Amino acid sequence: MGNIIRFYNQNRKSIWMSLIIIFFLFLILKLVNALIEAKPEEETLQQVQTTEDLNNGQSNVVISSDKSGVSGESVSTKNLKTAQEMIERFLTNCNEQKYEEAYELLTNECKEEMYPSLDTFVNSYASKIFNGQDINCNIQNWTGNIYKVEIAGDILATGKVSEDTLQDYITIDNDKLNINRYIKRTEINKSNEKDNIKIEVLNKNTYMDYETYTIKIDNNSQSDILLDTKRDMKSMYIEDDKGVKYSSYNHELTEADLTITRNHSRTITIKYYSSYNSSKDIQRLAFSDIVMNYDSNTKIISNAQIEEIGVNM
Repeated sequence: MGNIIRFYNQNRKSIWMSLIIIFFLFLILKLVNALIEAKPEEETLQQVQTTEDLNNGQSNVVISSDKSGVSGESVSTKNLKTAQEMIERFLTNCNEQKYEEAYELLTNECKEEMYPSLDTFVNSYASKIFNGQDINCNIQNWTGNIYKVEIAGDILATGKVSEDTLQDYITIDNDKLNINRYIKRTEINKSNEKDNIKIEVLNKNTYMDYETYTIKIDNNSQSDILLDTKRDMKSMYIEDDKGVKYSSYNHELTEADLTITRNHSRTITIKYYSSYNSSKDIQRLAFSDIVMNYDSNTKIISNAQIEEIGVNM
């Protein structure tokens, strides 16, 4: 006991200094933990306030979240407000049968690819979905300028529970809209030539579930060619920067579509099993089963006739 008292008396200052330091470190640690725990609550509160501010005074078209459904990143209030106003204007015009005004809100690319005329838009989209009854619309940012939109009947107004909820993906593009899961068009204009066969990839159109490529083929040889035998669905493909290949919907193409006679050109559109991903980078398009010197009468094909032509993009 005497040794302990003697040790304390000799080291009293050091002992108390150590205790004070430990106490302050404990307080700092508690403060840091409290701040960390409070931050998610603060972010949630800010998100709620943002969506409440946006939805204040609006109709049944509401923003459910300011965070991307893919990355979790927040979208600016300005962009959310613009998206909400544009989508609401479009849906309201459709529901009130102001079809021309709704049609003019679409991009030129969306019209060309999906609704080349007002009648097409009305018959295959607007009149099939909207009937003038009150609707509820829930909007969530999906990724970038793409918004997931869910449309359902307004139970409070109609007294009926909606049997179906329409889910669409609408893209905001320079104050215009791409609808019905259509994302965008990208110009490519890349080509490759082999054995007097030139293949040029003009552009691609991106949808949520697939991509389509417009391709021009110049057959400057002295024989007919067949772009693909359709023996293998993987022989026409696109390839991304990670080496992943995406096959074509070759069942949608006929032999006539794929045959290019000598000294002639043809432009075709081919669909590929490539769902939308903002980080995906398609770098190559290939025909790996081209039949050179093709005889459509005999349809006899030898391995010596098979060529591959790819285009780097």
